[in-house]
Amino acid sequence: MGCTVSNNNPSAHISPSVAEPSERRNEFHVNYRLGAVLGKGTFAQVRLARDAESRQVAVKIISGWVPGETRPGNRPPNKKVCSDVDMEVKCWKLIGKHNHCVELYEDHEDSMFFYLVMERCDASLLEVLKTTSTLTERKLGLYVRDMLSGLKHLHHVGVVHRDVKPDNCLCQGDENRVKLADFGLSALSSTELKGVYGTPPFMSPEMLQKVPYDSKTDTWSLGVLAYVLFYGRFPYWSPEKTIKAMKEAIRTGTATPNYHVFKNVGENVKPSSRVRTFVQKCLRRTPDERVTAAEALTSLQPVIDADERDMPSLHHMLYGALKVGAFDALRQNTDGQIDAALDALQQKVWGGPMDLAMTRPKRTNLHRDRDRDNKDKQFPPFSVSASSETAASSRTPRLRCSESTPSMTMTMSDTDALSIRSVN
Repeated sequence: MGCTVSNNNPSAHISPSVAEPSERRNEFHVNYRLGAVLGKGTFAQVRLARDAESRQVAVKIISGWVPGETRPGNRPPNKKVCSDVDMEVKCWKLIGKHNHCVELYEDHEDSMFFYLVMERCDASLLEVLKTTSTLTERKLGLYVRDMLSGLKHLHHVGVVHRDVKPDNCLCQGDENRVKLADFGLSALSSTELKGVYGTPPFMSPEMLQKVPYDSKTDTWSLGVLAYVLFYGRFPYWSPEKTIKAMKEAIRTGTATPNYHVFKNVGENVKPSSRVRTFVQKCLRRTPDERVTAAEALTSLQPVIDADERDMPSLHHMLYGALKVGAFDALRQNTDGQIDAALDALQQKVWGGPMDLAMTRPKRTNLHRDRDRDNKDKQFPPFSVSASSETAASSRTPRLRCSESTPSMTMTMSDTDALSIRSVN
């Protein structure tokens, strides 16, 4: 980006910017036609876009100003926003192209926005899980393996994600390959990492204890993700359904994981000891005793190698995960100022506002089994009523946090899947 790095070649190395920002103004809108929104947050929105060759991509559009600041204008963007975007781009370019990470194609900026052009995925993890016909522990294990493969690569290139959760896992292709997404809170492992970042139920104890941490904070988050998918509940919880209480339970280790399944499922429907052993290794409270992403892949292998034919369906665990709020209910930002500004920028180039008729192609094969040789046992696609998915009274608050950004007051149901950040 113009703040620190500037390079539109996704395969090239990061280098300091040699071009003034003015030389790159409006490049994005000349090259891309914006389409329907995929998600909105306080600081950013993700939209579909089409390039000159009609290739469909996704674009993360980040406002250059924090909420409450006057925009637009000719003055420079907020320095903190600029620094955050700089770090996101730097980390993303280090990650490069990998089977289990969403790829960054280009980055642009103008006097109002930053634009991160990325690979468009086919579906969210939730969409795939809800329509997977054989949601056994082995099938879930295959999805978790993809996530761990992505994490292993991140850590290998020196990046710590800091916000591993189900909503930051997208799926691509006929095999529903899982890819890690959203590197907005990522950091370089070569620096001392401090501060509270991410989404409370997935934060590690060392992060909440406000001591330095490393890439194993991601392994913990992945362990929480696996726990909630396999058991239908969070490993740490509090009777008080508040962000503060949840973070305190994780920080102090109270209400420790009991590895009991979501209520009303029945004891005969539960993950095996293989799953428990894997999750326990990821959730060691002491980082030195916790597995790395590479070691976790090895620990998961017995789950992958198991015979799936007699495994029960774990679809009810997905219901439990939805019930406790493991997946965010996407909140659409009502601030129309950004949309109006984007419409005006598109109007100058394309002679009309954003093309909201441009939508993501409908997938007809989300339920396709990933293993061609394991068709003996089939389960009906899972369905959940809308009221179950949005029952705020039973959900754990989901506020994405960054201690270095302005504080925000949120209600329990006021959640955001993109970039809400807060400070205690």
